[in-house]
Amino acid sequence: MKKFNFIFIFLLFCLPTALFAQSEEEAVIKVVQEAYIDAMQNLGDLEVACKGFHPDFEMLLFRDGQMSKLNIKDWMERVEQRKANLLSTPPNITGKFLEVEITGTVALVKLELHRDRQRIFTDYISLYKFEDGWKMVSKVYYQH
Repeated sequence: MKKFNFIFIFLLFCLPTALFAQSEEEAVIKVVQEAYIDAMQNLGDLEVACKGFHPDFEMLLFRDGQMSKLNIKDWMERVEQRKANLLSTPPNITGKFLEVEITGTVALVKLELHRDRQRIFTDYISLYKFEDGWKMVSKVYYQH
């Protein structure tokens, strides 16, 4: 009977925690996939992108030994220009989620981006969970 009680208590408390963690990870992946990969990288719907990025989002760029920042507004303007100048089909960039770490209301995603099966970027994306869901707040990357 004690063994049954232990198993029942274990399932009662641990199973919901595991399911919650899994659903939080799925929610983070969904935001990054839809707002970042589909909308920003593959020149999709920027209204979808707006839902996944915090208005204060910044991408940190490191080129030629110098660091600079790109805010979400300017980045979206660049995406709009790329869409307007597109002569052929949109890029087909895919993501490979290498790591998703979540601690409370903070998440960190390590992601590889591929074009034509070639790795082009490794991204590190930080997210916070707000009342209306997960939002990307910053990104650093390495270009391969």
